[in-house]
This record gives sequence, C-alpha cells and structure tokens, in this order.
Amino acid sequence: MNEGEFRNYHRLFDEHAGADLCDDGDVAERARKIGETTLRSIRDMSQRQCLENSNEESVARNDDE
Repeated sequence: MNEGEFRNYHRLFDEHAGADLCDDGDVAERARKIGETTLRSIRDMSQRQCLENSNEESVARNDDE
C-alpha cells in the first residue's frame, strides 16, 4: 500500500467510525427510554460477551463457507 492509498483508507475509516459513534448514541438513548440498560464500560462488555477469548496469533482458514 502506498502513502496515497493509506491516507485514503485512513479518511474512509475515520468517516465510518464517526458515523458509527453517532448511531451508537442514538441507540443507547432509545434503550434507556424504554427502560433497558446500556453497555457502560469495556469491563461490562467483556462480562456480557458470549464468545470465548482467543490469544492465538492466527486463525485457521475455514473452507466450509
């Protein structure tokens, strides 16, 4: 990847990250309005996760898909 491509990807990802943060706030506000709880911290998210953590450096390819 050259410098120009890197810069373009960086801008694109920044745009998407900014849009996602705005959407998350709207979702959290709606959840609170209907009496639900929202995620409060990284620790809260880790306690609610349903997938097991993996410290492997790489993941085997799944050819079934």
